[in-house]
Amino acid sequence: MNASSGDAEAVVAEANDAALRHLAFGDTRDPENERRGFMGTAEQGEIRDADGRVVWDLDAYGSATRTAGPTA
Repeated sequence: MNASSGDAEAVVAEANDAALRHLAFGDTRDPENERRGFMGTAEQGEIRDADGRVVWDLDAYGSATRTAGPTA
């Protein structure tokens, strides 16, 4: 393909337009969550190693979701 023919530019423009239509750029929850330090949630509360032993228990931190009381 000859770069001077303009074909590559049209193909790139079409791909970019398709991406813009497909992706939800208006949804700003992820950047807002990132600014607040939120990284995500886990589907399961326990993380297990290859032998099935619990190596991390996220459910143990369930109290961290409660609203904090007033502070001095």
